Amino acid sequence: MIMLFQQILHRCRQKQGFTLIELLISMTIMAMLITVLYQAFSTASRVWTKQELFDEARARQMATSRLIRSDLQHLIPYRYVAEKGEFDLFSMAPNVLFYVTSEGFGARGRDHFGLFFTCCFLQPEDDGTLTLRLFKTAYPEADFLDVFEQFLDQSLQEQQAWSPPLFLREHSVTVMSELTEAGFFAFSLPVSGEDADWDEEERFFQRLAEPFALHREVPEAVSFTYQFDQAWHDLQVVPFCQPDPTASDEETEQ
Repeated sequence: MIMLFQQILHRCRQKQGFTLIELLISMTIMAMLITVLYQAFSTASRVWTKQELFDEARARQMATSRLIRSDLQHLIPYRYVAEKGEFDLFSMAPNVLFYVTSEGFGARGRDHFGLFFTCCFLQPEDDGTLTLRLFKTAYPEADFLDVFEQFLDQSLQEQQAWSPPLFLREHSVTVMSELTEAGFFAFSLPVSGEDADWDEEERFFQRLAEPFALHREVPEAVSFTYQFDQAWHDLQVVPFCQPDPTASDEETEQ
């Protein structure tokens, strides 16, 4: 095709003008070249845009992971008195985590006394994915405490199938979206045996298969395991309020 185009140009040098056929052939060749170049540019542009969106989503995911880790590291044991008695404001199931933290990430208000009352929960979406949402307030709202106490009154089976009420859904913010699998777990330290050798996916399904136990106090360690874009991540956090199990007795006393 290129040779034909060159032959036409060579013939044109020997003549004073183009014939109609030569002009049509030249326009056709030029149109084909422009089409090929446009398709190549369009494909490269789509690939670049897709990679850029992926990099942005990954950057947001990594930043959010660091914020969640900091949130869980600053868990604070908190006890309050209600009509039904005294409660430690901590409880969890694979799909929800109630706690008090000193970190203000995602809080509804900034006027506080150093504590934030929080519910982090997984919300199923119509496309089968999970969205991690965060409710956090600078003071213990009555509606929030009602939701927490209702959760404690449920059976273990009901807690595992817990669904966030309208109050939490309306006043929470999206932290992560498009998660394939996700769950909150409590465990003891140090991690040993098979659990230490499992990868994130194996650890997630093994902990999910273990008998569910209700936690009403801040555990030794908390993990948030999730799958995002076919990659597994396991945030294992030891709250600062818990002693470091790897420290010596002298270090602990100091």
